[in-house]
Amino acid sequence: MENINFNHKDFLEKGYCVVRNVISIEDIQKYKNHIKNTSKEVGADVVIGIHNYKEYWDIIANEKILKIVKKILNNENIRYLYSAATRHESNKFPYAWHRDNPCRVFGVGADWKEKETFNIVRVGVYLSPYDSVKSGLNVLPYSHKKSFTFSNLLRVFHHKTKNSKNFFIISIRKIFEKMIGINIRTNSGDCIFFIASLLHAGIPPTEKCDTRNAIFLTYGTENIHSENYINYWIKHRPYDTDGQIHEPNKNVEELEKFLKDKNIYLPVPKEKKHIDGISIAK
Repeated sequence: MENINFNHKDFLEKGYCVVRNVISIEDIQKYKNHIKNTSKEVGADVVIGIHNYKEYWDIIANEKILKIVKKILNNENIRYLYSAATRHESNKFPYAWHRDNPCRVFGVGADWKEKETFNIVRVGVYLSPYDSVKSGLNVLPYSHKKSFTFSNLLRVFHHKTKNSKNFFIISIRKIFEKMIGINIRTNSGDCIFFIASLLHAGIPPTEKCDTRNAIFLTYGTENIHSENYINYWIKHRPYDTDGQIHEPNKNVEELEKFLKDKNIYLPVPKEKKHIDGISIAK
């Protein structure tokens, strides 16, 4: 594993960091096989709530990933937040800049107003080579801390046209991506760590792009933001569009014990609570 290029201050300032070669060659193939099998079982390119599949527990508690999260957050008490998914997709998947936090409008809601620093970390674990699948992430640095009116207008256009097949519109989208975003190209085994409130989008695929495989995980510290985040995904957005659920519903007691043993456990909320300013993406 290469050295981490971002320290705690850099990470919180820019909102992301990249670490190469985190996952071994053997584990890359193992997880690609798992993703293929679970996608086939569920009948979907995206499988959510992967804590419900025991074959993913070791990636959730991966020592290298947890070590990096602890370093960039400067905190040893990291918790798993039950928002985790796999992607097994080709060029048909639409993409647009978005945030992954509960309160997605900049400056509006609990994510932006609580005294505690918002430090929910999303981890993209990339399992495919860039050359064949155009794997990676386009990020807007500082967008978790600053609001740029021009950038926001471009982002709205980017979102509204994400399903367009028009060559002219697609070309404009690519220009915008280069104007205000940074393409982080990834190869098999690389990981991108980013604050959940950072604007980001998958790197656009090409028509001849092979199937991309990736795993996305979420961690935080034991604070109000982690509590809100879990409540948001389990109680406010419990179902994906195809009926999959985020809440643990298989091997629940065993999963709880596993997370406690790894010291990354937070309890699942029993009731929905009000969270000021949340956005329910459609």
